[in-house]
Amino acid sequence: IKEILNKKQFARFEQILLQQQGAMALGRDNVAEEVGLSDKQHREVREIIRENMPRGPMGPGGRQGGPGRLGDGQRQGGGQRGDARGGQRRGSDNDGFRGGQRRGGEGGPAGDMQARKKKVEARILSVLNKDQKSKWQKMLGKPFKLTRPERSEGPRDGRGGGGRIDR
Repeated sequence: IKEILNKKQFARFEQILLQQQGAMALGRDNVAEEVGLSDKQHREVREIIRENMPRGPMGPGGRQGGPGRLGDGQRQGGGQRGDARGGQRRGSDNDGFRGGQRRGGEGGPAGDMQARKKKVEARILSVLNKDQKSKWQKMLGKPFKLTRPERSEGPRDGRGGGGRIDR
């Protein structure tokens, strides 16, 4: 993508990516470095993320494990948790979620997922100091909103319809 976009477009593309990933992006080395997280803060952010990943044998995207994912019961460095189930994670309410926006309003599984995501993001952001929070906000840039049509719009043949972009 970097070859296709000019410098300004690519910078905006990166802002939109960070907005979509939310505070979870602070677990990435390059983002943590740019915000100025200490090693201790970065470890804490990664622990919050790890505690709140979905449980079970399937990793991100429905694949076994997945890149950079620790399996249940594993710690970085290869150590094992104390019990056969992988142990209860301290500070975790065992209600994993996956990122991304879904339809469904406030109620139901999609609403629950969004509430859990907001709770986890608040925990992550609480690790940052005032200056780091300011840098993070600048990295996000102007909010990007993609509005999707209601289900009643568009063809009913399964091809779906396009979204409208508000700039």
